[in-house]
Amino acid sequence: MKLYHYREFRALRPLIREQPWFVSLFTGSFNSLPGALPELIPEMVRRSHSFFETIQRNGTPEKMRETYQACLSMNRVLGITDPDLNEYYLYYQVYVHAIIRDIPEGGLGEGFADLLTRLQEELEVMVTNERKTQS
Repeated sequence: MKLYHYREFRALRPLIREQPWFVSLFTGSFNSLPGALPELIPEMVRRSHSFFETIQRNGTPEKMRETYQACLSMNRVLGITDPDLNEYYLYYQVYVHAIIRDIPEGGLGEGFADLLTRLQEELEVMVTNERKTQS
């Protein structure tokens, strides 16, 4: 982690995050999340320095929910109660904001935009399914 955080090695951050052993050190506690999130979170970590730091700082899904519950305010207003959808949306929002922070600072890994598109598409399907069950 010292090497990762040295400013002189900033350009190496995406390469370090690409190492499977490195990512697994920080994402194992997220394996209990629903759906594809256990597979997607390591990908988000690989693609975004800021997302990695968020996962590292918070460490568990419970802490992420506690810290970022405001991301779900609109879901509550809209009456979205599906816990899996809310969980997915929370990580999507955190990833979007991480990308926004990374754009001027650097730290984005290759394919970050493709992953964002995939997340958006999967989220749209989940929202459509939620609307159908509410009807």
